[in-house]
Amino acid sequence: MRKAPAFVGAGNKESQIYGSAFLRAKIKHVMAGIETAIVLFLYHLGLSIEGLVRFLGSYLPTILVIVFIIGAWRIKDRAYRWYVWMVALLVEIVSRGILAQVLQLIIPRQRPFMTLGVRSIIENVTSSSFPSGHAVFIFGIVCASFLINKKFGWAMTIGGVLVVLARVAGGIHWTSDILAGTALAVGTFFLVIKMLPKKRFEKREEVLEEEKVDVLQKEN
Repeated sequence: MRKAPAFVGAGNKESQIYGSAFLRAKIKHVMAGIETAIVLFLYHLGLSIEGLVRFLGSYLPTILVIVFIIGAWRIKDRAYRWYVWMVALLVEIVSRGILAQVLQLIIPRQRPFMTLGVRSIIENVTSSSFPSGHAVFIFGIVCASFLINKKFGWAMTIGGVLVVLARVAGGIHWTSDILAGTALAVGTFFLVIKMLPKKRFEKREEVLEEEKVDVLQKEN
């Protein structure tokens, strides 16, 4: 029986690789088209409510931070209050201060208003849009809010969603920027709470209470 030449198999392999690359490129093109359509839809919607978009995208983040600070400050257990402070602080430092900055440097990406040739409703920023720094920052706070209580966390989540939707509607971010920023914040949050056990703060509180009792006994 006659054997097929060796180069036939190699040709089939090359065609498979080419076909796979073509399929990936096609999927990427379709996804980019869908994302552009979503961004344009939200942008044109935002044009009709520019004032609200500016408020939600620029000022609501500050309000959410203040609300979180008040919520955390109202925690009666001093040790747990410090635990919430430390988790929120570490999440913001790692996710927003380090990881997001590095990603923006190594993954340059034009903002929607620049790519689509429209005006920015919120602000004219030219730095890389990926990932969304606002999404990273806000959802880091949102995750920490769930440590206070679930109702407070879900209320903060609604606020966070309004912020990131406004950033997209304002022409500042692509939806993938928002998703990446949110994933980065959530992932960092779970990493921090795993590396920062609450028990450490509980033990510290016990030591402080014992020291306080000793001082009172000496005074008496």
